[in-house]
Amino acid sequence: MTIGKLSKLLIKMIEQGHARKRVCVQKDTFSHPLEDDVCVILNVEKAEMVCFPMLDDDGGTKILADGRERYNTALVIRGR
Repeated sequence: MTIGKLSKLLIKMIEQGHARKRVCVQKDTFSHPLEDDVCVILNVEKAEMVCFPMLDDDGGTKILADGRERYNTALVIRGR
């Protein structure tokens, strides 16, 4: 992904009211055949707003007082 493309995506998201949302990285989407040879800077392929369940302190899904799952919305950056 280029800086220009990322900038356009970010401007669009800000205009849609997402300026105060978090930015997260989905680590398991990044890989490279040369990682074992110290290749640690990897390309970003995708950045999009994603709604996902939050985890509690025990690693389970966080539950609200009324029994519903708690969700978070964030800009998620992905590789591959």
